[in-house]
Amino acid sequence: AKDYTTLSDLGYAQMDLGNYSNAVKSLLAASKYYQNDADLSWNLGISYDKLGNHDGMLNAMKKVVTIRPDYNADAYSYIGIILNEKKDVKQALKYFQKGVQVFPNDAGLNFHVGDNLYALGDYEGCLPYLQKSLKADPSNLDAYWTLGMAYVQLDDLDSASGVCDTMKKLAPRDSKTIELCKTVQEKIQQKMLQQQMEQDMMNQTM
Repeated sequence: AKDYTTLSDLGYAQMDLGNYSNAVKSLLAASKYYQNDADLSWNLGISYDKLGNHDGMLNAMKKVVTIRPDYNADAYSYIGIILNEKKDVKQALKYFQKGVQVFPNDAGLNFHVGDNLYALGDYEGCLPYLQKSLKADPSNLDAYWTLGMAYVQLDDLDSASGVCDTMKKLAPRDSKTIELCKTVQEKIQQKMLQQQMEQDMMNQTM
């Protein structure tokens, strides 16, 4: 068969049956004849993912966003996550940012941009993306943690404490909540101790 309907339906039927190896064969065959079809590339990428073939998925999702940039926000997320796993944070950030340009209010993409900027040491730059992500999805503990830690790095302990209080309401026993709140408290104590030492030195000088 060379027609779109037969090859694509065969691939999708194999996916429904959980037979992803055969699904890949059918979808690859279809993609050769219909190279500009985003649906085929998307489902090919999902099938590769089910088989644990991350390189295959990466290539398929890159093709999806090339053919139709506005096809699906998750395509950009998949690409960036795989690149992060390959320790290519800068390239991952590039795709996350491309995704945000097309899907500006997507919670996941905004989180990933903020998270990657944080990983690259851009603590100021990551704030608006994390805040926007939390506005769209107020339950994302990872986003709260990264936001709180960014505030800590910027020495904005009041804002970091506010994030800690929010996390305590959402998930008081979660490891990320405990870690952030402990870090904030230690930083506050260190700052108070440093201020006290500076005051003592001033008093001695006087």
